[in-house]
Amino acid sequence: MYRLPVSKKKIGMIAFALLFLQHHFSHSLYSSFNFIANIFIYSRQIIIMKKLTILFCAFAICATIISCRFPGENTSISYSEESHYYEMKAKFSESKTAEVDRWLDDKLAIGDMSFAKTEIDGDITLDDQSTFYIKKSPGYLFIKLDRDKNSDEVYYKIKSVCEGIKEVVK
Repeated sequence: MYRLPVSKKKIGMIAFALLFLQHHFSHSLYSSFNFIANIFIYSRQIIIMKKLTILFCAFAICATIISCRFPGENTSISYSEESHYYEMKAKFSESKTAEVDRWLDDKLAIGDMSFAKTEIDGDITLDDQSTFYIKKSPGYLFIKLDRDKNSDEVYYKIKSVCEGIKEVVK
């Protein structure tokens, strides 16, 4: 059995309102009780709606936390090739970042240079004087090569590296 949390003060107020309505509006006792019953029904519905709202908000918060904590394995790679620029943008699982770093180290790093465990946002110039922009963070890689500032050999090398990323993040 469901009991409404009603204080004695509220019961007194409801009883007073019942007597007031009965006296001033000459309603029958039945209609007064019907009116009071409707008040209790509506107040119960309001309480139920408040509980449903709280439950929905709690569910939404839990779903958000779970989806942020366990992100999907969605991978997105796009290539853009224009007359003056070549770009590659990759979004991937952060768990693949170490593999991407190794791939970049194998294909681009020379000497002491390493992409491992770094976040980069800037232009890189390699020993062969090739220059490109790179923005790299866990789960994200963006490379932009200005074709006018680099040779065709460098363009094909960077393009090959970028296309190889697709296989690395699978």
